This record gives sequence, structure tokens and C-alpha cells, in this order.
Amino acid sequence: MLGKWKSKAMGMMAAIMLFTGVCPMQALAFMEDADYVSIASGVVDSITVNGVTVDAMYQPYGTWMDTDGTYSCAAFVKRFYGQVFGRDVYGLNSIYSTPLIDSGEFYATNTPKVGDIVKDNVSVHWAIVKEVTGDGRVTVIQQNAWDSSYSNAMVNAKIRLDDSRYTFFRWNGNEGGQESVAPAANYGIEYGEQNVSETNAVLYAKVNNPNGVTVKQVGCYVWNENDELLKYHLEDCVRSETRFNMWYDLNAELGISLEPGTTYKYRFFVVDNGTEYLGDVQSFTTSGTKVSEAIPSELDIQNSIYVMMDLLFQSPEQIIDHVGAPVESSEYVYGYNIDTLFSKSGKVYTFFTTECSVEDVMWIYQYNDDSEASMIHSENFYNAIVKAMNGMNGVNMVESNERMESVQKDGLRVARDVVNGTPVITVEVGCQIG
Repeated sequence: MLGKWKSKAMGMMAAIMLFTGVCPMQALAFMEDADYVSIASGVVDSITVNGVTVDAMYQPYGTWMDTDGTYSCAAFVKRFYGQVFGRDVYGLNSIYSTPLIDSGEFYATNTPKVGDIVKDNVSVHWAIVKEVTGDGRVTVIQQNAWDSSYSNAMVNAKIRLDDSRYTFFRWNGNEGGQESVAPAANYGIEYGEQNVSETNAVLYAKVNNPNGVTVKQVGCYVWNENDELLKYHLEDCVRSETRFNMWYDLNAELGISLEPGTTYKYRFFVVDNGTEYLGDVQSFTTSGTKVSEAIPSELDIQNSIYVMMDLLFQSPEQIIDHVGAPVESSEYVYGYNIDTLFSKSGKVYTFFTTECSVEDVMWIYQYNDDSEASMIHSENFYNAIVKAMNGMNGVNMVESNERMESVQKDGLRVARDVVNGTPVITVEVGCQIG
């Protein structure tokens, strides 16, 4: 990789790093008296400034980490200034860079203090001054700094003030004593009551905002009992009170349908200058009895549909070889009890032409009761089937505006009906659909 191609590629990489604002390589800095600690806990070090604690975080090393938005060296510097001062720092991309900030500017200094930025002029590494030790050195806090085996993190490393390898930068908004700059944000979220029913929950919290910062965005996460994210919700607001309320109706506001007897988790947050200030994770369990039937996986649904397709154009004798003798029949319709399709015990009907060839196959599943849990489960089951069908090659289901029914012309149909108060799911494949 030589010549013009290399020059062009390096120019493109520099442009990319300028916009991402992350450092392009891990720490190779020559620092003194460092401790090396396990990264098993994920958090190996922390710094508290103006009452705000910022953690240095690690994961097992990979080259992706050098430009990662969470675990790179530059990501920690950005997170520190975002959480402590409410400012956006960027431009951390080369050994020639001076950090940039969305308000004010950075300048080089020979007398660093806590919170100043450290640049390694050789390996393009960034850190924060954690302590001025008084012996002509400073202690730094950093990310993506390793021992030679890339298995333990470098913590509490020291840098000599007269070492020309390093440059210290101070933001002109942090020129006074360390406690002279008030944090832009200092939030606390206190959760309140939970109004929980079989299929819905209304969740409450109070936000403590002691600095009276104008909050412009709030939101929440909701997970199911398997820790799968059901909803990430973010909304705009204007709240500058030192204490204000938050609440969410999961059905009405977030569009989430809950199932009875099921545990869910949630977490409220406040956003300030692009940083999420998270409350603790909370949980609740809906009332009622959990429906024991699981929704089949997308693959199970698709395989069941393919089995139904294989029955098309078969003769009655061939059908019997496939699924056994029918439990009911008429001149052109045979019915079978089959418990292998869609992981449920349903009934399959085959419809024959006058030439005794199957032209249509229908699977019907009827729920045992009219409980709210069955109603919700049947709706979720119907939606899962539609999604699985749309995931098959060449399939594009068209949903009816009047009822829960979706059709692929000349091929597939799925419907969810209520018959005598009880939900029924119907899946049909054949030549006469649409």
C-alpha cells in the first residue's frame, strides 16, 4: 500500500476521525508508577469533580476499541466534560490537535490542575488530570491504556510535568479554583408509585434538579423479563424547576401492550447536552395469570408454512401418507388434528379440486377461553405470523384496515378473529387466495 493510494486513504481516515472525535490508537504512553488492575468489573477507576463522578470503563481489548464511542481514550475525555461541565469536547484526533469545545476554548498550560486534558504527543492518547501530586508530577485517569498483554488496565499512572512527551490543556471556563465552576447538571430521579394492571402500567418519578438547569429532554427505557428492550422513548420538554414530576402510561403514551403475570423493567432518564442522566433500574409485575403458551419463533412459523405449502397439489392418498387419516371429511374437504404446526395443537383442512388435487390448506387454532390474556396473546401471535411471512422471499403481506387480516395475493392469508367470544387464528396457503 504505497504512493498516491496510501496518501488518499490516510486523508480519508483523518477526515473520519475529525468527525468522530475518538483517538485512533490505544495508550502507548510512557507513564510512571502505574497500577495494573483487572477489567472484570468493567469500571477500573473514577474521578469526582463538582459532586459528579465519572467512571473509566473497560471491556476485553479489541482494535475496535481504539475508535469506540464509549471505551476509547477520547470517549472518556468527552464523557468527563459532558457530565461535569455540560460541554461537548471534540477534535481529539491527532498529535497536532488542540482540543475543541462548544463554549470557550482550550489553551496549553505548564501548571495543570484537576480536570485538565492531557495529550500524548507520540501515540495520540488522551487522559484527564486526576490529581496534582506536589512532586512535579500529576496522576491521570484514562481509558484504553493497558499492560503489555492487553489484559489489565493501567490505573493511577503518573506523568512528570517536565516531560516534553505530554501537553496539558485547560478550558478557559475552568480557570478558577476547582470548585468555582458549578456543574451544568446534577440530577437525581426518585421513583414513586406504580399503578399496575394485567395489561398496563402507569409509572411515576420525581426529578431533582438542584441547579435549576432547563431540562429539554426526558425519556425512559422499558425491557421485558428477558432483558430485551421493548421501548426507548425520548421526548422534548422545558422544565427548569428544582423538582418536577415524570410519569408514563405504557399503553397510551408508549404503545406497549403488556401481558398478565409478567415482570418488566424500566429506567427513567434526563438528557442534558447529549448526556443521559439515568435513574436506577426498577421493575414491576403485572397482575393476572401469565399465558403459558409461548409465541413460536419466526423460524418455526416459516417452517410450518412451508410444510403447509408441501401439501398443495397432493392427492388424498398422498396427504394420508404425510399426516395420517383424516378425522373428518366431505367430498372435497379433509380435516386433520395436527400438533406439530406452529408449535400448537391445531386443526388442518385440505381443500381438493374436482380432480382430487389439493388447492388450499388451512390451519385453525382456537383459544380455550375469552380471558384478557388470551385476547392479547392472540393479537401478538397474529402479529408474529405476519412478521414471519414478510420475512419469506417474495412475500409482502397486505393488511386489512377493517380487521386483523393480512393477505399475499395468490398465496398466503392470516387472520385473527373472535368466534363466540373466543379468539381464533387462521393461516391459509393456496391458489385461491387474494
